[in-house]
Amino acid sequence: MTRQRNGRTAWRAARWAIQFLFLGLFGALFALARYGGAPGAQNLFLRFDPLALLVTSIAGRAVVAVLLPALVLVALTLVLGRFFCGYVCPLGTTIDLFDAVARRKAKGPYWLRYGKYATLLFLLVAAGMGASFIGFFDPLVISERTLTVALYPAYRYIANGLHPVPGYAEVAGTLALFAGILALGLVQRRFWCRNLCPLGGLYALLAKLSLLKF
Repeated sequence: MTRQRNGRTAWRAARWAIQFLFLGLFGALFALARYGGAPGAQNLFLRFDPLALLVTSIAGRAVVAVLLPALVLVALTLVLGRFFCGYVCPLGTTIDLFDAVARRKAKGPYWLRYGKYATLLFLLVAAGMGASFIGFFDPLVISERTLTVALYPAYRYIANGLHPVPGYAEVAGTLALFAGILALGLVQRRFWCRNLCPLGGLYALLAKLSLLKF
């Protein structure tokens, strides 16, 4: 029993280390784009986003070539299973950090997990009609927009002597969406990831065919 407990503790520690590594990479790419003269670095995570590839290609009636690296994640998921959500996703890691503080252990009804498939279906149907709503549902887009539109301007506002921040309505809307996603953790641990995230829904469908299971 003690050996199993120690094994679980070691595995959780390794998982946190991997999550922080990718979260740090996400922030480093943003900093590189802002201060290192490499503007394309900021969008690197998005280029590996299969949901963005799928939705934008359907909505635009053409394959978006810049997003084709997302097929690498599709291939890895077919081998490893749904590893992205628990180890790589910056929003998922942020949610885990909030949930660790909130310490909410309640489990919702299982049928709520079908919500992520409903969200995915909504995005695909909307894309078929020529509309794209991934800015409100894709975790990578939400993470990047929160950092770009809200957190970084807030940092500049404080660091540069209360430098004015334009677009207050956009900042407020972005923060409200981000805070609302985190607040769902007060209802159920990883509520967004389990029940609403369409990218998670896409990976869950792919993982049903995977060779391994994370």
